[in-house]
Amino acid sequence: MKVDFIYDVATPNGYLAHKVVPEFEKRTNTTFNYIPCLAGGIFKLTNNTPPLTANADVKNKSDYFFIEMERFIKKHDLKLFKQNSYFPQNSLYIQRGAIAANKLGIFDKYLECTMSAMWEKDLNIQDKDILKQSLVDYGIECDEIFELIETQACKDELIENTSWAVKKGAFGAGFGLGYDISDTFSIIGEYSTQLSNSAGDLLDGVKIKGSGFGVGLQYFF
Repeated sequence: MKVDFIYDVATPNGYLAHKVVPEFEKRTNTTFNYIPCLAGGIFKLTNNTPPLTANADVKNKSDYFFIEMERFIKKHDLKLFKQNSYFPQNSLYIQRGAIAANKLGIFDKYLECTMSAMWEKDLNIQDKDILKQSLVDYGIECDEIFELIETQACKDELIENTSWAVKKGAFGAGFGLGYDISDTFSIIGEYSTQLSNSAGDLLDGVKIKGSGFGVGLQYFF
């Protein structure tokens, strides 16, 4: 099964989901295809609001959001995770860089670098100079990346990715869209279910579990 992972490096849930993708791929014979998008753009196109903003005046709900996050971190032993002091960051330049890195065949390395810089090293990588230094420190030749970031083609692709994600059903990031199944995933709660493909055949060993984690990709873990 193929899953398009709609992600924005600026979202903590995107990082947390990303860290458990390898184990999930191995366990379920699933392939994740990362699609760089802008969470802010998705929110705007869907008339959605970031959870912490939407729930700011709801007693106990924001607190519970962080309780659920800590449960997820503990369950998956994600000890390197840190809340980012500069959150929320403007990820426009970073996400364009992801598209550029993909064109250059170094997307995986760029992804790991920026995820780590944002959610492990607590860096302000919305600052172009800090982003560039982070890439250099990670061993990434970044001159060509920064050249591509400024091209209209790169800018357009990020816009197109974001619009495509909304058309496919996304309303936030990270978000997973599955193919060869009967529907996109929309499950909240502490339970598991088994997926079937469009023909109604059960997919052996592939289960999705909701944790109320507040991110589309929670449904897989």
